[in-house]
Amino acid sequence: EREAFGQPIGQFQGIGFKLADMKTSIEAARGLIHRAALAKTRSKKTGERYTLEASMAKLF
Repeated sequence: EREAFGQPIGQFQGIGFKLADMKTSIEAARGLIHRAALAKTRSKKTGERYTLEASMAKLF
């Protein structure tokens, strides 16, 4: 972990908030991608469209 002024940068409040925001975005994107992948797999069996899920993942 990087340090600044002798402390890990994650201990600075502003950096901690930014890191939390970034992690939240990553997890949200991961969930949307997973949902789109499941919809595509399901569509092979049912013929159901999955364009909404794919578009949501791309938009995010």
